[in-house]
Amino acid sequence: AALVHDEPCDIIVCGGNTDMVPPYKRTEAGAMHQWFDDYLLRPTNAKVAHLVRIIEDNQSYSTLENLLNTDQLISDKTSPVVVFCEYTRIYRVSALAKEIFKERLQEVIAIDFETSPQRYVDPKIILEKEQKALKHDVWAMKNADNMLEHSKLYRDKIDFIRAHPNDPDIIKKWWESVLIKEWDKIENS
Repeated sequence: AALVHDEPCDIIVCGGNTDMVPPYKRTEAGAMHQWFDDYLLRPTNAKVAHLVRIIEDNQSYSTLENLLNTDQLISDKTSPVVVFCEYTRIYRVSALAKEIFKERLQEVIAIDFETSPQRYVDPKIILEKEQKALKHDVWAMKNADNMLEHSKLYRDKIDFIRAHPNDPDIIKKWWESVLIKEWDKIENS
């Protein structure tokens, strides 16, 4: 919206070192930053490119960390916030963004860019996963110890996936063998 009105605009790109290709140096935030840099160099964007500042959060490993770190990076706590997320995460991201950004939240926009087999799992399974993940995220926000456990879980996920580089179902296996058990443990405690 700011770009429409020729006002400066910060774009915060989030995502830690989830690179699956050795030597594992790329971050999701870095890849998005590069995309925006390339996009802003297009002749059609010349009039607004100078208004955009890209800020990287390359420490996040989960949806919750993306949102919490973004909130920390926003210097003007009155600035309106628009959140973009992957299509299957809209339920959880919307709930968390409302909690974290409160009245500053303008909109949550889902983008359907995922192409892995997990994107095309039965929508009921995706919704159940997102509901459980939201409960875990809310639990994590209760205190620093919970947040540390949450962060470790998602960092361990990267190691789990990297250990099985050629398994197209590895994300689903992680959900079933690790994530759902962790969520159930917390839910039943």
